[in-house]
Formats: sequence, structure tokens, C-alpha cells
Amino acid sequence: MFKKCVMSILFFIAITLSTFGDTPRFLINNSHTNSISAIEYSELSNTLVTAGNDGKLKVWGLPDGKLEYQLQASYTQIRKMAISQSGSYAAIISSDGINVVELSVWNWKTGKKLFSKRLKEVPLFITFSPKGTFLVYGKTDWNSLVFLNAKTGSKRYPIREGFGIVSSAFISNSEKTLLTYNSSGSIQYWDLKNGKRKTKIPTTPDLKNISFTSSGRYMTGYD
Repeated sequence: MFKKCVMSILFFIAITLSTFGDTPRFLINNSHTNSISAIEYSELSNTLVTAGNDGKLKVWGLPDGKLEYQLQASYTQIRKMAISQSGSYAAIISSDGINVVELSVWNWKTGKKLFSKRLKEVPLFITFSPKGTFLVYGKTDWNSLVFLNAKTGSKRYPIREGFGIVSSAFISNSEKTLLTYNSSGSIQYWDLKNGKRKTKIPTTPDLKNISFTSSGRYMTGYD
């Protein structure tokens, strides 16, 4: 049987027991049944969160690699994922690859869905603010950034002016400063308190696989 896999993780079969309140949750560690589409590390809980084309979220304890939680978050493929470093929340973008794109936010410990929204397209990126106050994603539009309350999904408007297509963003630990990379070729700093741009630095356009260091001082990408 032929399977096309972009990424895969292999774990030995084990049975783990996790408890929430007084209710035991028995989990069988058998990995994803399809390609892994996203991997995120939670420093707070020292866990690895994986999302797959099987629509599942799985949370693995480190360093032993035991499965702690699993969640059938979607019955379509998960395309992108972000996790909150301030708690056990995951935002996923799922799609059937045709015309349905959905954003949903989950508490992976309780299995509760906080909210969901239909989107017109798969976002260029999605990320939580460090304190988990809001969620931001980028779309292919002049007003590229969309800010949402991370727990309710209601829209926020910290920046009202158009600034081009943003393919990646970094939010300071204080949640007062936003750093964006624009595909047209610029790095921009924004004051989220007053919504004004601090500075704009020209750089190489159309960089891929953008990544920021934890301090936001350095950014990497390739063309």
C-alpha cells in the first residue's frame, strides 16, 4: 500500500494513563495514521504537540515521548497549527483541500473547543501572543493581519492602516510590540498600544520558512 508522507514520527506502542480531575483517560500510543503536518514545542509543559492530515492533535511528554493527550480536532486535514506558550491551547487550520477552510481553537487537556470560524483561504501563518491574549494570522490582502481574542474569537483592531501582505510575525513578551516580515521585502516594527509603525527596514523579498529567535532580535529565512 502506497502512502505519501511529508513527515513522520515513529513511536513504540505503549499504554499510558492520564487523569483530568477524577476521570481517568486511557490513551494508546500508536502515532498518527497519516502525514504529520505541523509540530510545535511547549516550553511551559515540556511537551511536543503534533498535528496530522488525519485531523488529530497529539501531545507527547518529553523526554520519554509518551502520549499524554490526543484529540480528534478535525475530520479534514490539519494544514497549520499554533500553540499558546501560556497554557494548553492549540489553534488549528483545517481544510478539505477544495472549498472548506476552518480555524478552531482547542484546550487539548480538556478536549474542549473554544471557538471556530470559517475562513476564505488557508492563512500564510498563525500564532498566539506570548501571554495568550490574542491570536493573529496573515491573509493575502493589503490589510493582511487579522487579530482575534484567543478565547472568544472576537476581532481586535490594534492596527487599522494597510501595510501589505505579511507572511510572518513576532510579538514581544509584553505584547506591546509587533514585528512583521512583508513579502514585498521589509521588516516592520509596530506599536500595538497606539497602532502606529515605529520603523521599516528594507530586506530581501519573498523569503520562505521565516523564523524568529525567542527574543525577536534575529530573523531567518531563505530564497
